[in-house]
Amino acid sequence: MGPEPGFNKTEFEGKSKEELISKINELGERFERLKAEHNKCSRESESYSLLANIVNQSNDAIIGFTLDGVLTAWNRGAERIYGYTAQEAIGKTLPIIIPPEEPYEMPKMIEAIKKGRRLDYYESVRMRKDGTRIDTSLSISPIFDSGGHIIGASCISRDITGHKRLEKELRESEENYRRIVETAEEGIIVVDKNDKVTFANQKIANMLDYKIDEIIGQNIFVLADKESIGCLAYIMAEHQKGIKMQFDFKFLKKGGSHMWAVVPTTPFFNELGEFTGALYMISDITEHIKTEEELHEAKAEIEIYIDLMSHDIRNLNQISAGYLELAIDALDRGVKPDDKFKQSLYKSLQSLNNSSQLIDNVKMILRKRTGGIKLRAIDIGQMLDEVKKLYEIAPGRVVTINYTPAKDCLVMANELLLDVFSNIIGNAIKHSTGPIVVDIGVEKFTSDYKRYYMVSITDNGPGIPDEQKGKLFTRFEKGKTKAGGGGLGLYLVKTLLEDFHGVIWIENRIPGDYTKGSRFVILLPVM
Repeated sequence: MGPEPGFNKTEFEGKSKEELISKINELGERFERLKAEHNKCSRESESYSLLANIVNQSNDAIIGFTLDGVLTAWNRGAERIYGYTAQEAIGKTLPIIIPPEEPYEMPKMIEAIKKGRRLDYYESVRMRKDGTRIDTSLSISPIFDSGGHIIGASCISRDITGHKRLEKELRESEENYRRIVETAEEGIIVVDKNDKVTFANQKIANMLDYKIDEIIGQNIFVLADKESIGCLAYIMAEHQKGIKMQFDFKFLKKGGSHMWAVVPTTPFFNELGEFTGALYMISDITEHIKTEEELHEAKAEIEIYIDLMSHDIRNLNQISAGYLELAIDALDRGVKPDDKFKQSLYKSLQSLNNSSQLIDNVKMILRKRTGGIKLRAIDIGQMLDEVKKLYEIAPGRVVTINYTPAKDCLVMANELLLDVFSNIIGNAIKHSTGPIVVDIGVEKFTSDYKRYYMVSITDNGPGIPDEQKGKLFTRFEKGKTKAGGGGLGLYLVKTLLEDFHGVIWIENRIPGDYTKGSRFVILLPVM
């Protein structure tokens, strides 16, 4: 099984809180599969637990049930809203929270789920353990098994009793309205039919760094980030149809910074049914969005280093197997063990040790990824000498590696820099036939008043066409020549070098003729 597909942050933009939690559930499922496949990475399990904890700590009720209405999941939000503990609820059926005066609601809901329909922003009355009725906003989605069959549903519900009560009080008394909104935890804005702000409470003024009188009288579009203007225009049009909405929105603060908020809205109509404006209740979710982005970045980093392990451990194990084959062949031919025989065994052991070290390095990075990769002083001259010794004896091949060890060439990196050099040299050998010559050079290089060590690795292999050179650093992109099969490896090389503030590019060994071999150039800042 290959790595889970990635995703970008636009998957979270413009989404409601309910859809955001649904995305969190999807991330949790992806992490579970990743955990089963790569259980050596302990940090992955921690990330999955973090996702599960986020869902469990949600203020919204998140429940799951079968097509028979049997409850299978019940988070802490559900315990808080409905009054039942998870132990009391799981195994029971939906009627424990659906009032008896609504006997047809569950069959209709189940029937819609069986047809694969989602029920978004579906409002209904629910019943708490003590019999109290509460108004709720529900988002219900079908759950599919691995074969694509619907086996149940998940439901995210929010207690909107307070919002309903607020709407009633707003209609009854303007004075009561002002007292309530000024003490609300949410920011509140009221606009008229022309989108002009007629009321703003102190909370929203504080959120956006304005004074109240700086907001009142403004067109609400002034408070919208340019990315959200289109969304706001759509909401305005829906309001005039009498449609209540809830959406995630990016506000523009007075100083030019931004605030993400979840915004339930309610349109207003007069006695004649004419649209008069709308109410916006605004909760700051900037930190929640930031958390989601961090989770996304953490998952992407996990994928990168799992790729690193699966790709490069395979290479190291192939090297080890090759040396063992040489030793076994010598024994089969009755050759008395000599220094060359011992060297083959030593090289095999060294390759296996490097494989184990790679696993340790990746685990170290995953443990520390929230604080970035920890760097230290690395002597690239000494490291290149180690790589030369590892690859200069290749089973069944004539490999010549020319390198005069450079001294005291210190850069800020870590042990994974060894994998950068190994990947390039290993690919040069693996994707060529016949005798191969690899020349390694290290020299100082100055660019834009910055000093670098320039490492050049040149081979006389089949080369890489010019149109393929840039693509080789793209994930999973492979060239069309024998030398072009290391697309994944070169993507990881580039990723690692970026962590070390370095760069890499490819040239032809002979300018203008790619068929004569390749030259990889790496720049690393001098320490």
